[in-house]
Amino acid sequence: MGLKPYGDQLTEETEQVKKQSAVLQGSVRCHSVLCDEVQVVKMEHGLSGLQPFAVVRQVVRDSPAYGAGIRRLHQIIEFGPFHINNHSRLCALHDYVCRHGDQPIDIKVLEPNGNVLNVTVVPRMVPGIRWSIGCLLVPL
Repeated sequence: MGLKPYGDQLTEETEQVKKQSAVLQGSVRCHSVLCDEVQVVKMEHGLSGLQPFAVVRQVVRDSPAYGAGIRRLHQIIEFGPFHINNHSRLCALHDYVCRHGDQPIDIKVLEPNGNVLNVTVVPRMVPGIRWSIGCLLVPL
């Protein structure tokens, strides 16, 4: 089961939500409200919101990611608090892992067969790298 394009109607409604929410720009809380409103528009059109933003290029064997079941070609839908609308070209994920050290991170993964996995990964300290979950992600 593949994801369908949003189509013109959803794009128009998303733009309307953005215009209506323009007053909210500039604060993190307001950005969250905007994302929530856009998500509501997607849900009203039958879209699950499960849009991946990164793909796993490599996974280190015996790493936290490998132990959680993350494999090459899995796609990342959510990584902690990050998703398609706020991952900042994956920089936010790296910063999040470094700031949260050995705390668990919930990750939603889309497998190539269409199954969605919810896994929890605890970063590990790696000399010369700092905290790592042991996989290489590239943006989609």
